[in-house]
Amino acid sequence: MARPQAMLIKNIMGRRLPSPTAMTKAMLMVSIMKRAMATRPSQKLPPSPAPKLVMTKMKD
Repeated sequence: MARPQAMLIKNIMGRRLPSPTAMTKAMLMVSIMKRAMATRPSQKLPPSPAPKLVMTKMKD
């Protein structure tokens, strides 16, 4: 049984772009978001408004 999150991404992406590239892009987006959340107090990179924008869109 596949993970529900992976299935959800596959279903959403599959409707618009039924291709392995779409799935890879979706997984990349998830990993980038997870990394952004994990490294919230980041000293290496300057604070970026992009992750916050993504998070607010997800919450709504």
